[in-house]
Amino acid sequence: MKQNLADANENNDETYQTIDQIWGRYDKDNSGELDKLETLNFLNEFLSMRNKPSVTIEQFNIFFKKFDVNGDNMIEKSEMARFVR
Repeated sequence: MKQNLADANENNDETYQTIDQIWGRYDKDNSGELDKLETLNFLNEFLSMRNKPSVTIEQFNIFFKKFDVNGDNMIEKSEMARFVR
């Protein structure tokens, strides 16, 4: 059981590192949030880095609505991290 938890924590650390690596390219005003277009571009780059296909607009809209927890039409790092985990 401990090994599985360690693996999960390592994967989360890797996820956060990847998010941090590319977040600044999209969060131009350093607000800590991405608008819809910035989020789409970020997400597709993240998926590409993981050798995953890009999302469709339909998939993206579902993602955005689900993970924009506070409903402000912006995605914060914590909201992005929940999605990519």
